[in-house]
Amino acid sequence: MLEEISAEYPRRVAVIDAETGGQRTYAQLQARACRVANALASLGIKQGDTFGLLMHNCIEYLEILYGAAKIGATAVLVNRRLSSSEMAYELNDSRSAGLVFSPKFAAAANDLKKNLDRKLWWMQSGGKETARAEGVQDLEAILSSASEAPPILGSEVDLSDAGWVIIYTSGTTGKPKGVVLTQGNIVAANNTTSRFIWARYGAALTPVVRGLVTAGLNHIGGLTTSSTPVLADGGQLVLLDDFDPRKMLAAIERYRINLAFSIGQMWNRVVEEDLGAYDFSSLQLIGTCIAQHTDRQLRLLNEGFGAEVYYMFGQTETTTGLVTTRRTIDLFGRKGTIGKPHGYMETRIVDDSGKQVPVGEVGELQYRGPTVFKEYYGKRDDTKNAFINGWFRSGDLVKEDADGYLYFADRLKDMVKSGGLNVFTVEVEQLLTKHPDIADCAVAGTPHEKWGEAVTAFIVPAKGKSLTAPQIIEFCRPQIAAYKIPKRICFVAEIPMNALGKRLKRELVSLVLSGKLVPEQTEA
Repeated sequence: MLEEISAEYPRRVAVIDAETGGQRTYAQLQARACRVANALASLGIKQGDTFGLLMHNCIEYLEILYGAAKIGATAVLVNRRLSSSEMAYELNDSRSAGLVFSPKFAAAANDLKKNLDRKLWWMQSGGKETARAEGVQDLEAILSSASEAPPILGSEVDLSDAGWVIIYTSGTTGKPKGVVLTQGNIVAANNTTSRFIWARYGAALTPVVRGLVTAGLNHIGGLTTSSTPVLADGGQLVLLDDFDPRKMLAAIERYRINLAFSIGQMWNRVVEEDLGAYDFSSLQLIGTCIAQHTDRQLRLLNEGFGAEVYYMFGQTETTTGLVTTRRTIDLFGRKGTIGKPHGYMETRIVDDSGKQVPVGEVGELQYRGPTVFKEYYGKRDDTKNAFINGWFRSGDLVKEDADGYLYFADRLKDMVKSGGLNVFTVEVEQLLTKHPDIADCAVAGTPHEKWGEAVTAFIVPAKGKSLTAPQIIEFCRPQIAAYKIPKRICFVAEIPMNALGKRLKRELVSLVLSGKLVPEQTEA
């Protein structure tokens, strides 16, 4: 893909680093990616081998990824927000042969060494002027001596099924698993994005797509949703690293961005800024994760930019978003919808026995298609259990209306079974957050002698407010069925979250089980 685009638009600027002002044309990006490929080969990296990337959003990150693709190597996108021991786990689990890291993460790279179970080669970006530890190679020095000719592969080599990146799951219910996304997955995701989203909702992205990247390139939102489709289309990417809502708004104005995708939590901060202070006349299409917004935030996003907004819902294992909708298609008329299936993905909603559920009933969302991941790296049993008759089991519980719109109910593992009845924690959480004195909450199940599991609410009171369990129960009573009302309530200072912003309900439950957090027994 990069070779073809660079031949067609050699002088077009492909990538701009908004932090440094550096940039690459497509011809330069192609040449540098070839140097990376040949340099990796000189280190003994070949098709199927893995190595780690611990870098901020920068041009070199993309050069290394495309260089790896040219020889069928697999880059492990280390989550830069993790602790050093968690980073080391990703490198150990993926059997990485080496690590390329930014100077920004030099201390973290040095610290994680003590937790490694293998000997790695070490390479630091940043050039010769950047101080490096002993035994660490300089990326620029290595590339300067590598050939920029495309690596020669045998005619029998087919890289479509080669793993291109490994992105680790968030590990909210256990040890993180390495999701292997192939080059074929990425191509299908690029086609899905350009054909089923841009062409449908942003047909006027002219003269070229100018996309803004704010999510980390180690994240599915920063890589396959924000970056690779733009480059596959011959567009221009503008990279931001440390997220700041004002930096994001300024970048849209300065670089005349017409496509801006970001994760929902980032947009939620952006819409609270003074939007009238910026020029958004270039902005035509906004992308976000619909499940991360309140109704108020959705309205601010829709009304604040004068651009079409599309909404994605999916997970790392699908390479790109599964379903989407746009503001002009009954978004607010169909309260709570996450949209319709789109692209090359087949979907179905089934019960525990694998039987299709009737319209309006909740079941597990399953899917298959060319964007579905290849495997969990090194975990044959986990991979096998994730599929049933070729369908990937998402673990998401949804229902479908008569017009084909989907509505999220809960995560299968979060659902509470109380007295033989299913309670969807999301429904209870949505109700609780409507209380004016509740700043945040999480709902989970805790063991109960009579009911099997008790619906347990973890409440963060709003600043300066005080609440009692009976007040919360009385608030819930007229609005949901009795069996859904929390039987236990815990008041906490905050809801713990992981590096990707996902609630760690298991930590809250563990506190209850250990006796460190004692709930009020309401027995509603």
